[in-house]
Amino acid sequence: MDFTQYYITAILLDKPFSSLLLPKEYAKMIQYVDCMVDTCSVVMVAQKYGEEDNNQAFKSIKEYVRKQKHNGTSEFYYMDSVDQQFIHDEYATNRQVRKWMDDAVKNALDSGNGGCELEEVARNIYSMDTVLLLMRSRIVVGQCSQDRAPIEHARNIAVMASQAHQWPVFIRAHLDIMNDRFYRNTDGSYAQAGRGTYLRELEVLDIPTQQLLLGSIFRGTDIPNKHYYGNLGRIGRAFTESAKAGEFEKQVKKMIKDKNLDPFNQCLFSMVYYSYCNWQSNAADRVAKLTDFKKDVTACPAYIRAVFRSEE
Repeated sequence: MDFTQYYITAILLDKPFSSLLLPKEYAKMIQYVDCMVDTCSVVMVAQKYGEEDNNQAFKSIKEYVRKQKHNGTSEFYYMDSVDQQFIHDEYATNRQVRKWMDDAVKNALDSGNGGCELEEVARNIYSMDTVLLLMRSRIVVGQCSQDRAPIEHARNIAVMASQAHQWPVFIRAHLDIMNDRFYRNTDGSYAQAGRGTYLRELEVLDIPTQQLLLGSIFRGTDIPNKHYYGNLGRIGRAFTESAKAGEFEKQVKKMIKDKNLDPFNQCLFSMVYYSYCNWQSNAADRVAKLTDFKKDVTACPAYIRAVFRSEE
């Protein structure tokens, strides 16, 4: 047997493993994330992969609309605003329609057999809290890299949560969109450029996004279990769209070179900045920022310089 294709990598530790205490200013950033993003909150209330087609009560409603409003045509597929108003009116006076609708909502909440169409009809009949719960009771999985259904579903949840004054749900749903935290059967990198981060929407709300997003990057041993962690690549990209990109650059560069910050977190922020440089919309800006920063980190440890090695 030819053993020349095998090798062993040995790592020599020049000092024992140790834990470092995060400086107070960084610990406060982690705390801020937990204040803004409730560690007890979730976006989805149940892990259910139901189908609206399996909701028999809602199918009965659609069949009723097809016969009453569309002369029984076989080409009726989706209820428009006129049909939705018809169901709203019928719900107030027709006991059978009321039962179908209530059963449809219950089935969606219990089994995840909901969908956009049911939610749109429910908006005219039930409270915002109930409609929001319907949305949060079904998981949308992207069928391919280009499928925007998971993003649209999270956006609808965020909008409804804002209207229902449910801040914990709103901020988590919005951050999930920003961090692209969704289920997909396939996810090719070619499609990622088309998924916006929507950071500016949070800035318009006067949310201190820099403190919030950078605080979600830190890693440590005693951070709460439900702490919200951000995606390094997406956060770097998000700040290319920020109105305060200059402040972001200044703060992250300072953190990377801060000798009081542990090496692991220094590396994480190096990767965030690397992403920020690579997502510059202008190619000249991209090259300039990478070149300038490589000069800045010349005196930094090798583990930080290694982040930019691929650019050499």
